[in-house]
Amino acid sequence: MPRPRKYTTKEEENAASAERSKRYYANNKESICTSRRSKYSQAKAKKDHSIATLPIASTLPPSEEETKAKNREKSRRYYAKNKSEIQGKHRAGRATIRHSNSLVGRLRPEISYAAWENRNAQLIAQFQDKCGGLTPLSFLQSLVEEYLRDGNWSTIEAARSSLDSHLTAVEEFVQSILNAMGVGAPLQETMALSAQISQVLRYFNDMEIVRLECDPPSELPQEMNNVLNKLKELEENDLRSQKWDFRK
Repeated sequence: MPRPRKYTTKEEENAASAERSKRYYANNKESICTSRRSKYSQAKAKKDHSIATLPIASTLPPSEEETKAKNREKSRRYYAKNKSEIQGKHRAGRATIRHSNSLVGRLRPEISYAAWENRNAQLIAQFQDKCGGLTPLSFLQSLVEEYLRDGNWSTIEAARSSLDSHLTAVEEFVQSILNAMGVGAPLQETMALSAQISQVLRYFNDMEIVRLECDPPSELPQEMNNVLNKLKELEENDLRSQKWDFRK
């Protein structure tokens, strides 16, 4: 005959197990506490050591100078990788002239010529205003001199963007005149204005290439000083119609 069951329910087994654990802890309290204190001390010491050995830089965000240096390095790598494409974009002429539904294109034939004269005069005056009333070469010199004083390239970029938009307006006007008056339209002055703006933009493109190819960037002021001297040389020798590569 088997012995009778000591515990008939799960609750009785759990209660008996808890009682045994209490008796074991009461009989071995000192050794258990000593062992647990030792393990806690070792774990804490290991954690403190790992924190102390972490590099300081990993816990701090990069400084502004570090971020700028990293961005400059990225720009140099991108330029080195895509140099031909970038130079091609800067030096490429405008292959097509965008069409425009401007006012002149919708004028009646009998007043188209008068409207053309008025608009042409406006475009010429606007170009002169954008150059500050200076000749194009003098205007470029003033921008370079301002950069050498302030070290702020955004002034040059803003002037370039403004003239680029103006050239687009001139080309749209030319196309609208051709649409309204045909190939016999008197566009000599307007085309001369377009060519003059394009020449100035080529100078801007050359300056941008000088900036991109300057390594390290700290040498840019010296390079721009060379650009300024060449602009003065152009003006002194009255070579406004000739192409010039600032990088030579």
